[in-house]
Amino acid sequence: MKKQGDQINERIVQLERELTEWKAKYLRALADYQNLEKREAEKKIYIANLGKEEIIKKLLKVLNSLFRAVESADNANAAASWLQGVKLSALEFKRILEQEGLEITPKGPNDDFDPLLHHAVGITDGPDNKIIEVVEMGGILNGKTIEHAKVIVGRSQTGKE
Repeated sequence: MKKQGDQINERIVQLERELTEWKAKYLRALADYQNLEKREAEKKIYIANLGKEEIIKKLLKVLNSLFRAVESADNANAAASWLQGVKLSALEFKRILEQEGLEITPKGPNDDFDPLLHHAVGITDGPDNKIIEVVEMGGILNGKTIEHAKVIVGRSQTGKE
């Protein structure tokens, strides 16, 4: 028959062994989790850079078009060609932004003024609450206004003294 002290010592050794096993399992699980976090962070950066790469490739085409337009302006008698090149580049640039999900605001003059989408930078004689002039376009991306358009808004003079 074992003495009670021997049984206690055996139990202590057994518990120490179990503790060592659990500690090793915990450390492996912690390392796995930290590696997973690192991989996920790297994946997010990769995806963000991939998106940037695609949009930059598209915008680079517009930049090249603008430089070609500038170069054509250096030639004699090329003002019309230059203006046409800049206009085409601006339209291409707008098209790329719209392809990427940007909704340009406002659509044009005579749109209703909406303070959620537009920032009035001036008021002039014209139909009430209508956009008379677009100073700078704004945009909506993924349902969120990311830039308010700067506009001049009409106010009729009737009824005012």
